[in-house]
Amino acid sequence: MPSRPEGYETPEPPAFEEPDEVRDGTEIFRGVPFEETPDGTLHLDLYLPADADSVPLVVHVHGGAWQGGERTWYQPWHAGQGIAAATIDYRLSGTAEYPAAVRDVAAATHWLRTYAAPAAGVDPERTALRGNSAGAHLAGLLAMAPNEDNFEPVGIDDPDTEVDAFIGVSGIYNFDGDDDGETPPVIEQFFGCTRSECPDTFDEGSPIQHVDGDDPATFVWHGQADDAVPDDQTIDFRDELRDEGVPVTVLNPEEAGHVVNLEDPWREEFRTTEREFLSDELDL
Repeated sequence: MPSRPEGYETPEPPAFEEPDEVRDGTEIFRGVPFEETPDGTLHLDLYLPADADSVPLVVHVHGGAWQGGERTWYQPWHAGQGIAAATIDYRLSGTAEYPAAVRDVAAATHWLRTYAAPAAGVDPERTALRGNSAGAHLAGLLAMAPNEDNFEPVGIDDPDTEVDAFIGVSGIYNFDGDDDGETPPVIEQFFGCTRSECPDTFDEGSPIQHVDGDDPATFVWHGQADDAVPDDQTIDFRDELRDEGVPVTVLNPEEAGHVVNLEDPWREEFRTTEREFLSDELDL
């Protein structure tokens, strides 16, 4: 394992031979450590198709306004489609400011692909990043800017974080400021400053600012009735990606609110679209 600065460590992966639970043909490994930081150990839960052999991988990032949420919010289903899924911890904004959370998503992606993949039966060359709300922001930021120096985990140069696909639900993709010039407290806590105090940081932390023609294929879902994150965040992101020639799949249901993609009546359409998208982009 790599030598890293004091307070950081890359844990050895387990053999993935004894799952904590087997459910409907899915092997579940809970609480697997993937990154040691000065603020504590970060863990992930890994869902593997039984007898996984060179299966693609989805890395899921939970929401919670960067200040809350848990990896257990993930609703398992990918393993049933022949796709490994990891749902991960990251440092919340009350513990560490930006870009710590982005670096943690990068650390998880790198660890899974570089160290865990052989034992887990995962093909590291077929990976998607996926997230809800604030998690969509973090996953989308890494997906659009995998080579950004400031997003590298501390002590790891050139991490293996370039992915084949991105899925975002009710995401935040642009911190261009509100009409009244005020920075909402939850965003100020995440960045550790207001937009007027550090505009370059807000731009760097906006996925839309990193869009170019090399970005991965993208599937975004956002309800038009979202009163937490306006759906123009996703519409503007979609338009920028399309302008750069990046393939984009969009679902923008009229009456849907915030992160209700897995509730009726939107669940079936979302699942079907996600399945088709991943099948195409991860070569299932």
